[in-house]
Amino acid sequence: MVSTDPVIKTLSLLSSSWSLTGNLTGSNLKFGTYWLRGPPDVIRDNRYWVVVKCFNPRSTLLTTGAQPLYRHDELLTVGVYVRVDSDRNATTLGQGKADIYGMQKEVERVLFSGSRIATGSADGSSGREDFLIVGNWREMDETNWLPILYRRELEVNYCYHESGST
Repeated sequence: MVSTDPVIKTLSLLSSSWSLTGNLTGSNLKFGTYWLRGPPDVIRDNRYWVVVKCFNPRSTLLTTGAQPLYRHDELLTVGVYVRVDSDRNATTLGQGKADIYGMQKEVERVLFSGSRIATGSADGSSGREDFLIVGNWREMDETNWLPILYRRELEVNYCYHESGST
C-alpha cells in the first residue's frame, strides 16, 4: 500500500535519496517525525537527525459539482540537527557547522529533485502528482549548554489536488 501521508512520504524521500558519505552517511543519521527541543536524553544517543513535522494542514475547494476538486496544502517543517560534544573548542565547533551546512545542502538537493512526486492513491489505482514548494532555512542553534545543538529548519509546502464525489 502506498502511503498518502505527506510527512511519511517526505521523510521516505529524504531517507531513500540521501547520498552523503563520511560522517553524514545515511546510516549515521536518525530520520524521524519527532521534534527535538532542548537536550533530552535521546540527544546523547545520536549525533545527526533529520526530522519532518506537519503544521497547519488545510484544504480548499477549487471546483464544485459531481466531482469537486480540492487543493490540499500540508505545511511541513524539515529540521536538521547536529549535536557537538565539546567544550566549545574551535575545531569541533567548525566541524559541526560544516556538517549542518552539508546536511542543509543535501536536504535541498533531495527535495528539489523530488519537487514533483508522482504517487498512486491509497489503494494503488489512480495516479496523483504531489508538489513540494521549498521555503527558506531558519537558524535556531542551541548553544547555551553542552552538548551544543546546531539546528536548522526548512519550511516546505506539500501540495496536492484530489477529486471527490458528492
